Amino acid sequence: MNRFENAYKSLLLAVLEAGHDFETRNGKTRAMINRSLKANLFDPPIITGKKIFYDKAVAEWVWMQQGRTDIEFLHHYGITWWDSYAVEGHVYRSYGYQLRQNPDQLKYVIDELKKPFSSRRARISLWQPRDLKLQAIPCCYTEFDFIKYPDGKLQMVMTFRSSDLFLGFPYDALVGFLLLKHVANQADLKVHSIIYSFINAHIYTAHIDAIRDYLDLPTYKSMLLVSDPTAVDGVDIEMSGQGPYIKADLIL
Repeated sequence: MNRFENAYKSLLLAVLEAGHDFETRNGKTRAMINRSLKANLFDPPIITGKKIFYDKAVAEWVWMQQGRTDIEFLHHYGITWWDSYAVEGHVYRSYGYQLRQNPDQLKYVIDELKKPFSSRRARISLWQPRDLKLQAIPCCYTEFDFIKYPDGKLQMVMTFRSSDLFLGFPYDALVGFLLLKHVANQADLKVHSIIYSFINAHIYTAHIDAIRDYLDLPTYKSMLLVSDPTAVDGVDIEMSGQGPYIKADLIL
């Protein structure tokens, strides 16, 4: 049983059937406000009913964790969806810059979690108003809040100001989980769980037929094995089966 994916499908169906229609910057969407999903090591954030290129999600996380903005690194792993937002080979002031250079928020939060008490200040924000005019596209997931429990386990809330549930979220979900795993490792803590909190959880109406096709497909058992969350080859995903690739044009 894939409880995470079943919950993900339930959210997609809820948005499809009960969401509000909006005219937006880049097309018509159907959205619900203030929704959430949850995952952990036993119910990892892995989608099996349609083909997801998880090697690209891992590479994108490593790109971000290293504070990089260059698309040359991404191209090495077959990632091209950032190309239209690059200037002179860089996606300026994007995720990696906000995480590691503005200042190094990753180091800050790890240091905060190493303190002998539970801090309510262990948070990362990728939303910097002063940088918005310099960004080709602002960050879609914007905050990470970390909760250290007395038993040495770490929970993280990943907040999305905007999430394309069908195409973007399956990749972002793994990125967030690897961030949690990395921070837990560095702070000598164990992973508790991750909560994905959506301010605006949406689908594009152009993708409705593809979403219906996916919802009719079965799901499979999965396992996420992380030997090194900072290495492209340090993440293995095992599935008892996998659904087909479902074509839907990416909208950013």
